[in-house]
Amino acid sequence: MKFIKTLPFESILDKDVLDCGLWQSETNECEFHNDKKVGKCDDSGYYYGTTSEREPKFCARHFYELVVNGNGTDNYKLSR
Repeated sequence: MKFIKTLPFESILDKDVLDCGLWQSETNECEFHNDKKVGKCDDSGYYYGTTSEREPKFCARHFYELVVNGNGTDNYKLSR
């Protein structure tokens, strides 16, 4: 997983406010890649999450459909 850049918004994970980051990987690093209920991952090779290597990463499709919209996670949302 290679860090690309810090994005111009923050995430709220539980009660912590964290910088969001864009990552790139040749392997699928999406937290939902094995979840048959949410459908196929975006295959661009770019992943979104915080700037921390330890926190979950999401493909573009699942980041916007599940994380930003809050349909797949209950403790992770974007701030402005």
